[in-house]
Amino acid sequence: MIAELQNNLLVLQYLQQHPGTPQEKLPGVLLWATSNYSFASIVWDAARQSGVLAHMPREEIEAYSNLYFFLQKENDVEYEGARAIIEAQRYELSDADPSHLSVTQVAREIELTQAALTAQFIRGTFMMNLVQEFPDFPATATLEEIKQIHHPPDQPTTELLRAARALTMERMKSAGYVDSTPPPAPK
Repeated sequence: MIAELQNNLLVLQYLQQHPGTPQEKLPGVLLWATSNYSFASIVWDAARQSGVLAHMPREEIEAYSNLYFFLQKENDVEYEGARAIIEAQRYELSDADPSHLSVTQVAREIELTQAALTAQFIRGTFMMNLVQEFPDFPATATLEEIKQIHHPPDQPTTELLRAARALTMERMKSAGYVDSTPPPAPK
């Protein structure tokens, strides 16, 4: 899904820079897939409502409460991402050709695609946290995969911003922040 959304962002940004480009000349096609996976909590909700929890050890109640909290947060973010994708795809109700979109509509499509990508970033982070907290869950997205959603500055830009970063880090340190990232190596 991330690859599809990044593809869409690339196509839409091209269309933003080259308005009216015929669909067949765009650098790709738009793909709008959504996920229908959600975690159910019916059994846990029933156990809570029936009073069964009174017979469970406190540690087990806390563990299941944390588990279903994580799962609900993941469901919420999945829903937000799906809504952004569905909203982005809405133009197809009247005309499936994205090259017919106005400049304003293309800008809105970009915003919605970015919102969907952000939801995927948050979802991946939730799932990584879930696996750390509950190791019985299968591995999900890796940190490297999640980091591919954002595009940090390249090395020349990082070098260019070295002095500005130092000023920012001084302000952050005076506010009590401890930087756990090593500074870039000098060239």
